[in-house]
Amino acid sequence: MITQEFLSRYENDEMEETLDFAEWIGESRLLERLREKAETIKDIQFTN
Repeated sequence: MITQEFLSRYENDEMEETLDFAEWIGESRLLERLREKAETIKDIQFTN
């Protein structure tokens, strides 16, 4: 199952709460923040 499907089903209480699922959610949120930071870094322009 892809993460988006998991998150949707989890948020709709279709999945029971487990330690593995809590870790999956945490890793998913971390990945999203890292992607946002990577985009910010890509937008930085250095001048001489």
